[in-house]
Amino acid sequence: MDAAAKLAVFVSRSELPTSARVTIQSLAQQIHCWDAFVDITFRKFASGFAHKHLKIHAADHVPETVMERLSAMTSLRALASLRVLGTQLRFHKTCIASTGADYAYVKGPTLAKQSKINLNNRFSRDVDVLVARRHLRKILNAAKAAGYLFRLQDDQDPELPSSKDIHFLSKYADVVTLFDTSGVPIEVHTRLDKLSLNFTLERAKQLGSFVDVSLPGATVKTFSPTLHFTYICYHHSRHFWSKLHWLADIDALQRLPEFDAVEANRIAEAIGIGPSIKASLEFTSLISNPTQWSEKDLQRTGGGQFLKACLMNLDGDLEREEKLRETMQLSDFMSAWQVSSGRYSGFWRESWLRRIRPSVTQYVENRYPRGFYWVYSVRNAIQLAQNGFNLILRSNKKTTARSQNDGQATVSH
Repeated sequence: MDAAAKLAVFVSRSELPTSARVTIQSLAQQIHCWDAFVDITFRKFASGFAHKHLKIHAADHVPETVMERLSAMTSLRALASLRVLGTQLRFHKTCIASTGADYAYVKGPTLAKQSKINLNNRFSRDVDVLVARRHLRKILNAAKAAGYLFRLQDDQDPELPSSKDIHFLSKYADVVTLFDTSGVPIEVHTRLDKLSLNFTLERAKQLGSFVDVSLPGATVKTFSPTLHFTYICYHHSRHFWSKLHWLADIDALQRLPEFDAVEANRIAEAIGIGPSIKASLEFTSLISNPTQWSEKDLQRTGGGQFLKACLMNLDGDLEREEKLRETMQLSDFMSAWQVSSGRYSGFWRESWLRRIRPSVTQYVENRYPRGFYWVYSVRNAIQLAQNGFNLILRSNKKTTARSQNDGQATVSH
């Protein structure tokens, strides 16, 4: 809640009104050590936005060395983002357009172009594309033929897959991570949620519309601004709003004339995450008024809790986020309040069914022949049953212990 944190959050948007000058200058004058501000904006991918707005509104209130550092960081991030754009264009030509696959790019350079954010300011570090499951095998075969390496597990080096690997991945993988010679990750998704939402390409088409976005050298498909907004609110909150360029995403999409807040709420209710979208809309409003923040705001509403999560992550990195994930609900939500009324049990059931399916981790550990993939599911079902039994056992022990303690307290009294 200090001035450096407030200013970092406030300037993490693509466009600001002229009236922002007063807020920026007021907060800048309260910062005595700028190292924390520079560190936050770089680690949280907002140095480009910070440099732009400070140069326009508060150049006389910021040390020249700080502006020079922000400028250098902006150039560094811009080069990285251009490398990601180049990777996307090559992949699209080689593996999507050439195969005629059904797809939609999300986030990254596509979102920046769609929402009219300068790619030099909006840092991107990977490519995300959602594809139809029925087309995944031909996409992966095209990628293999083009020399892309596959990372089957996070802790392993990328490798060239076998035909057996591609067969398994095309049937069961929710996401496959590819690399070309640029070293930029390309995440090919068959669904965008972690466990419970069933957010597939087919489901996205039922929920909203798709639009074309013109990138340098190619026109690609993505979600409409409203559908894109709904998805990224789910995604960013799932990561506890740990990156500041995500604030630019939700702000810029809402500024587009095609954006429809009523439609966003309709889509969210259809998915089952209505409260999450309402909180995201409120969060955007809170970002614009840092001088009005209070501890009560961070506890009272959903938007305040999103802001609190964002602030908690400013001085932390992946380790902080992973610690917060230990408290997640259904592996998809910061808290249970994000789920629409009456939908929690359905999400829990979907999550349970997903856990039974064969996983890539299992396959890598024991590459069973095609006719024996069912063994993975049996092993998963047994493990889930054991986990459930142990949970019930621990719960009964706690209940017994509480009863005994209550009885001893009554006798003592």
